[in-house]
Amino acid sequence: MKPAARLDSIRPSLIRQIYQSASTEAINLGLGEIRLPIAPALQDAMQKVVAQPVHTYTANAGLQQLREAVAQRYGMPSFEHVCITSGAEEALYSAIMSYINPGDEVLIADPGFVAYRSIISMAGGRVSTFNMAADFHFDASLFDATINPQTKAIVLCHPSNPTGIAFSSADIDHISRRCSEKGILLIVDEVYRELFISTPIDSFASNVKNCLIIGGISKSFGLTGWRLGWCYSPDASLISPVITTHQYVCTCAATPSQHLALWALSPVGKKITLELRQLLASNRKMLKKKLHEAVPQCTIAGADAHPYLLVHIPYIDDLSFAGELASSGVITVPGSAFGRTTTGWMRLTYALPAAILKRGTERFISGLQQHRKISD
Repeated sequence: MKPAARLDSIRPSLIRQIYQSASTEAINLGLGEIRLPIAPALQDAMQKVVAQPVHTYTANAGLQQLREAVAQRYGMPSFEHVCITSGAEEALYSAIMSYINPGDEVLIADPGFVAYRSIISMAGGRVSTFNMAADFHFDASLFDATINPQTKAIVLCHPSNPTGIAFSSADIDHISRRCSEKGILLIVDEVYRELFISTPIDSFASNVKNCLIIGGISKSFGLTGWRLGWCYSPDASLISPVITTHQYVCTCAATPSQHLALWALSPVGKKITLELRQLLASNRKMLKKKLHEAVPQCTIAGADAHPYLLVHIPYIDDLSFAGELASSGVITVPGSAFGRTTTGWMRLTYALPAAILKRGTERFISGLQQHRKISD
């Protein structure tokens, strides 16, 4: 039986291909997942949620109290502006499927998260890209030159995966103004926004009405397995089609996950994210120090948010080197997975216990040294 034509160009992402090629004992510095120990208070909350006697469906769009809690994070009092989803990626999928028709042009950044291109293609959309500047920051002239009358939507990651760089207030104003002027739908994946390194990161939600904001608890609370995300819009009418699509994807997000998210988004949950940022900051400092000591000629991209380090090492081919590392016990992601502008770079995830990160870093450095010997 031949699969649907919409899947003809869709393959497992390069990230997953490398992950699947590695041994089961490999240390994973590639997967974008927070793998730090769950805070005791969060564990207690989990147990209380699971102990509840009833776990039936919620409304398609989610628990009203949770929708209100999410809306309030963006300064909006009404729950009607929010759809709760099974993770941020389902929110992204439902948003794109709700608005993109076959042939519609959708603009994404290079570099950018690998799923954007695939979901747009599955919807039948045409992907167009604009390059970030050489230092991976936003360049308004490159952006403006790519927008054209056929551009229906723009999908952005803020802060970026893989660079960790956020759009500045001026960048947000510029992008929002262009979208408003030209009637372009803006879809912004802000799932890493709470993992800022030093300075809180502004949301696009307060600047433009015709936008859909993607968020969730997977990254900011280390709860990827609970699959809880959301789609928010300042314009409630934009959420209605997303709720319809979401209904036929999964009926509703898992009820236990929704109750846990309600606890996480309460004032007591803020401490969990603060502690997580502190652990990530310590890991980042250690990883940068070891890389600079072992490979002085490496370049590490600046970042505004955790948990990625984007590294450039002059004498490697990122794709082949990632394959070498996977076979020798450490998983990384080549920059080529995210676009042309990050070809030659490597993305390392440091969101795992310090002892494991240290061993993974040692394997990475050992692999570099071995690769250098072979190359010489």
